[in-house]
Amino acid sequence: MRKVVLVHGFWHGSWCWSRVVEQLAARGVTSVAVDLEGHG
Repeated sequence: MRKVVLVHGFWHGSWCWSRVVEQLAARGVTSVAVDLEGHG
């Protein structure tokens, strides 16, 4: 089983990974998108 942690860049939040999370899930890859402190 593969697991992926997605971290956003400056001026973004975990929301920017929503489509990627969906695409990974469709391929059986577990992922989590995190919000860095002070963002998101």
